[in-house]
Amino acid sequence: MKLVITDVSVLFDLFHIKVLSEFFALDIEIYITVFVYDEIVNQEQIKEFEEFRQTGKLIVLDLSQEEEEQVINFKTKRNLKSIPDKTML
Repeated sequence: MKLVITDVSVLFDLFHIKVLSEFFALDIEIYITVFVYDEIVNQEQIKEFEEFRQTGKLIVLDLSQEEEEQVINFKTKRNLKSIPDKTML
């Protein structure tokens, strides 16, 4: 099974209740875009999430320049205006 995380707050919640290891131990592929991943700015969180990224438990998708331009120009509803939000559509 594949799971796409569209909002970094999901990861923050898992971090704060200290269940990241259990979450990433699930038999699923977990994806986010680099724009969503870059919203992680707390050094302690970066360190922990980077471990899951390095082991392949968290798959961070890069966008090509063309895809980035499409995302920037993509018209969305009012509540999906940020670039990280748009990258997951």
